[in-house]
Amino acid sequence: MSFASVGSLAAVAGGWAVQASQFGRAAALLLMALFGLSLLFPALAERLGRPLVRLGERLSWHAEAGAAPGARWAPRCCSV
Repeated sequence: MSFASVGSLAAVAGGWAVQASQFGRAAALLLMALFGLSLLFPALAERLGRPLVRLGERLSWHAEAGAAPGARWAPRCCSV
């Protein structure tokens, strides 16, 4: 009974893995095509880059805000 259960589960999971792989391949091809078009058309590249630039600015702001506590808790190596 356990062998049949494990075999059935493996067959179902194997089918799911194949479907996930095909979906991932299609998504990767779509992204590659989009990136290729952005290389050909600078206006498209600018439009696609805006959210990434905004995200980078937000992450940079959070990193700068978090730098002070990190420096405060860092050990001092050469205190006299």
